[in-house]
Amino acid sequence: MDSTIISGKRHLFALSIVDGALDDMDEERRSEIIMTITEIKEEMLNDYQPPK
Repeated sequence: MDSTIISGKRHLFALSIVDGALDDMDEERRSEIIMTITEIKEEMLNDYQPPK
């Protein structure tokens, strides 16, 4: 998977989730999916309330 559009931590995080599932998609579509996964993860982390 080419990392020219998405790089760094976001790229590695998304790769760990999809594990090759995006290999047959074009770069634009892969980037959209990776960004969506990352946005969901960041939103979940922002909403997280640790147990008291």
